[in-house]
Amino acid sequence: MGPAAARLHPPEPEATLDAFFDWYYRTNPVSATFIGIHRHDHRLPDYSPAAIEQALAAIETLSDGLRRQRPTAPGRATTLDQELALGFLDVLRWEYASGYFHARNPSLYTGEAVFGVLSL
Repeated sequence: MGPAAARLHPPEPEATLDAFFDWYYRTNPVSATFIGIHRHDHRLPDYSPAAIEQALAAIETLSDGLRRQRPTAPGRATTLDQELALGFLDVLRWEYASGYFHARNPSLYTGEAVFGVLSL
């Protein structure tokens, strides 16, 4: 399906949320392990400049996809999940863009290492 067709027939909200969680687990492997998703147990997060650029691009893509899905039927759990995912992406976008989260917070790196071991 090309971009024009995707705009006419957006994916179901659950598929968009699945894409969000797949990305979240991949980019936050320690949190994924702590949650019980063990596909990324062998990794720590990548906070290199290239990884931050990729994350910011993914955040925009995921946010756009989640916004296109709104509103779903009021009261559906999917609606709340979409709002929570969008809020998380908004905060993460600010953290990455600020430069403080990953570039000036030494506890980020030690915390990931310690919780990575504890989560296993």
